[in-house]
Amino acid sequence: MANAELAPGALTIEKRPKSSAKAHREVFAHVSDRDGLRCRACGAYGGIDIERHHLRGRKYTTVQDVCCLCEDCHGLLHVRVGGKLLKVHGNAEQRSPFGVLNGLTIETRNNDGTWRVESGR
Repeated sequence: MANAELAPGALTIEKRPKSSAKAHREVFAHVSDRDGLRCRACGAYGGIDIERHHLRGRKYTTVQDVCCLCEDCHGLLHVRVGGKLLKVHGNAEQRSPFGVLNGLTIETRNNDGTWRVESGR
């Protein structure tokens, strides 16, 4: 993702070097504030224990690519046995015209292996 696609002043670190720890913390602080320390998948309040999930992997740490998830939902994304049970994708910064965060699509896996869209948050 090219930095030119981001809004002016957007926090971004592409292929983060080790020296970017401060910028990484700034992105996480912004995401925590934006999401209100609530899980973007289920809405549960996680407080200081909320986890952050990289939508496109850790090499991309941008406010668009990181969202807050509770421990349970984050665990469902990373299940190794039998495949993941939850998918989260989209732009974590996107808002509706009314200012509501709605850029993420949350999907859960059905028993038959198909995926069901749960919500856009």
